Amino acid sequence: MKFLAIACNQITKSFDEAFGSKIILNQIDARFVKGTRYGISGPSGSGKSTLLHILAGLENLSCGNIQIETDDGNKYLPAMLEHARLFAYGIVFQTAHLIHQLSVLENVVIKGLMIGMDLQQAQKEARFLLIAMGLEEFLNCAPAVLSGGQQQRVALARALIAKPDFLFADELTSALDQETARSILNLLLDYQDQYSIGLIIASHDPMILEHMQKRLHLDNGKLSEY
Repeated sequence: MKFLAIACNQITKSFDEAFGSKIILNQIDARFVKGTRYGISGPSGSGKSTLLHILAGLENLSCGNIQIETDDGNKYLPAMLEHARLFAYGIVFQTAHLIHQLSVLENVVIKGLMIGMDLQQAQKEARFLLIAMGLEEFLNCAPAVLSGGQQQRVALARALIAKPDFLFADELTSALDQETARSILNLLLDYQDQYSIGLIIASHDPMILEHMQKRLHLDNGKLSEY
């Protein structure tokens, strides 16, 4: 089963604070389609990360709902999100969330094994991705010896090994120098084109945003296209 689109219907997210409730997302309607590149910009604190968390099923809504449209002609509500996070979604957020007891290579291989690859295939694909990201000399190292930007590249390789229907990425290039950022972006765009991945990237980086097909801006709880 392929995930073809993610539809947001009047989604609202608020947080309780000392002096009342603060609305971060306010009745957002949006539809994200597989094979399309979406860039989400907005001021710091505007809710970009929160929106990605909600789309990926990592955070609950205060109001509204999200539907997942699939190639079997049905629409599924959040009951499908556990399946989606394993098989259909790739997630790369600002914290890499690597398993520090495993090597860099093993951190990527384990995702391949979880989705049903045999060990040889998972190792081959993990090596290819990590080498393409300039991490060849770190394959057998513990994640702790890597910089923040290098750890984020490992997280990206882990997300891509499943060839997901959708990839969510939060400030993908924030910890990278310009040359490395451009190289990673080119790799990501190649994968997106080859496997028709839907990219949903929150970023302040103009280089990222200019390569997106749909550019969205989040501010004051509202999401608008520009």
